[in-house]
Amino acid sequence: MNSTQHVKSYFFFLALSVMSVALMLFAFSPKATASDQENCVLCHQYPLLGTVDDNGTLHSYYVSGTQFASSVHAEIMCSECHRGITKVPHEKDVKIDCTAACHVLEPTTGRPFSHKITDDIIKESIHGSENKHVREKVVEDFPECTSCHANEKQELVLTSRIGMEKLVMAEGKARCEDCHLNRYDYVDRKMIHVLRRTENPKSQQEIVDMCSECHNDPELNKRHGLVNAIWSYRENYHGKTMVLGLPEAPSCIDCHVVEGQSPHKILSVADNASATNKENRGVMCARADCHPTASLGMGNSYIHWEIDKSRYPVQYWLLFAFTILTVASFLGLMVIMVMEMFRMIFPKFTIIKQRRDK
Repeated sequence: MNSTQHVKSYFFFLALSVMSVALMLFAFSPKATASDQENCVLCHQYPLLGTVDDNGTLHSYYVSGTQFASSVHAEIMCSECHRGITKVPHEKDVKIDCTAACHVLEPTTGRPFSHKITDDIIKESIHGSENKHVREKVVEDFPECTSCHANEKQELVLTSRIGMEKLVMAEGKARCEDCHLNRYDYVDRKMIHVLRRTENPKSQQEIVDMCSECHNDPELNKRHGLVNAIWSYRENYHGKTMVLGLPEAPSCIDCHVVEGQSPHKILSVADNASATNKENRGVMCARADCHPTASLGMGNSYIHWEIDKSRYPVQYWLLFAFTILTVASFLGLMVIMVMEMFRMIFPKFTIIKQRRDK
């Protein structure tokens, strides 16, 4: 064996040793063992990892191991969702199916967990393309799970009990650890999983922004015969309270979901069971956390209307009349003010001179 071969062999074994040590360190890391048993982050930890498709769109494949380990899906292996990936380097992945069962067991049934129950609710809602009240069944226009949900960080957010979360966690955790080991932060994660659902994990503003992704799209609204609900929301008093930062400002879900039901069950206004149906709006407005002293007639007010003569003729012509009245009053006042100012500057000016008596 010549010197060149010796050098090559040396570098080969050196590289192999470094990779072996790196794999061992990664494999025995508690977070990695708990959330990335397949060592996917070993490659996907690099921020510049990605591809550019034929349309010039950049697709990033970067995954932060730290963020993933603290996310809501941290206990699920990557292949549970990315089922089209079977070898390295990867071939083209198949579309993620959130209704597929994963290895996490649902505690009340003992069966593999799935989001199928939620998916069935969405299919029955107005966000399901097969709903009978849908005007245009353009499948691409309807939201998927990832349209509204990212892999959020698994953290405790109790907005109505600010300052209490640490106390709740400390006392509850102490009782849980009497029986359960906190290996891989098991107790912490289960506590947060339950407690964070006592509050909406998204802020009111985040919910409105989320709905805006679709309902503020002019082309989508036109295809489905919808008003721009985001514009009308921001123009009325509900939207104004949001802009002012009032904590009790209502979001879309507060009015469009019947109290106590799944936030995914948003029904058409034409559905008798809908929160926004004309027979139910008054009840929604008079909830204890909204307008408890309001009469049921409050539900007859128009929240989402736009300047459209064909759809809202009464409101259109009222707005037109008040616009003319406002402009006419303003212009009339301006004319009077200009004439008065002219008289003050030129007090002796007259257009028609009076005759002097001889």
